[in-house]
Amino acid sequence: MNFPFAEKVILLRRHRQYLCDGHQEEGFLHLVCSRKECSDAQLLALCRGHWIIESSVHYCRDVLFREDHSQIRDTTTARVCATMHCLAVYLLRTSRKSRQDTRPRMQKRINRHPGIAVRMVMGTS
Repeated sequence: MNFPFAEKVILLRRHRQYLCDGHQEEGFLHLVCSRKECSDAQLLALCRGHWIIESSVHYCRDVLFREDHSQIRDTTTARVCATMHCLAVYLLRTSRKSRQDTRPRMQKRINRHPGIAVRMVMGTS
């Protein structure tokens, strides 16, 4: 195989069931790995770890800030916005003081009073 640093080629079979309408889908994913010493269990853990990031960080950013629908085309501006979105998601996750203070409730408070977000970023709660 003429792929730089490639040690293994992996065929991963995925089975998905969509919660919205219950239909099922099966697909295959081809992966290229540069690690010689990885076992099959470690490779599977790496693949699952990727989807944890996708479902917790990227999904949250897309739902809260609609990043997939962004019209920003300037690279610097897009990076600054992405950094601010990541910071806001982090602050919303760490600002919960009790089980009753959920993310949607905090988001509503921030929408009504933008100064809360500024104080969270500045660390002056």
